[in-house]
Amino acid sequence: MSVWSLSEVSVSERRIYLGIGSSENRYDNIRAGVDDLRMAFPNLLVSSVYETEAIGFKGDPFFNLVVGFDSAIGLRELFVMGRAIEEAHGRRRHSPKCSGRMLDIDILTYGDVVGEEANITLPRPEIVANAYVLCPLAEIAGDEIHPALGLSYGQLWSDFAGGQGIQKVDFAW
Repeated sequence: MSVWSLSEVSVSERRIYLGIGSSENRYDNIRAGVDDLRMAFPNLLVSSVYETEAIGFKGDPFFNLVVGFDSAIGLRELFVMGRAIEEAHGRRRHSPKCSGRMLDIDILTYGDVVGEEANITLPRPEIVANAYVLCPLAEIAGDEIHPALGLSYGQLWSDFAGGQGIQKVDFAW
């Protein structure tokens, strides 16, 4: 576990997990977002796609998944890349925080880094708070350890008591 500042994070290769979601034009936006990430990270590990109701507001259901990859990309560069992919597929920053999304890409983990800076908290708190993040993360990284809690994602999912409905989607890539 390491506490960090953006300016201090080294660019050695590490395992990175991203959460991806969409509630508008879901099939196309999820495909496009994953395709863009595959262009940058050819060995992208991709979870199943899951559907959940909107949380925190009334809106259309979301599709969510998690992707993982090993990279030496810097945290700031990864953040900018995620924002660019979102915006390329219709994401507008002026929308309320709790609202539908064309495409949402969140950095969930960045190796074993633990800390906060420039509105990026790692590991992302939603990992243990929301089924739509923890379930697909446990699917592709069940034996990996949450860097702040010291428990595997599989164990965290097994113990999850969030009561949120989540359903695997038969998603054709």
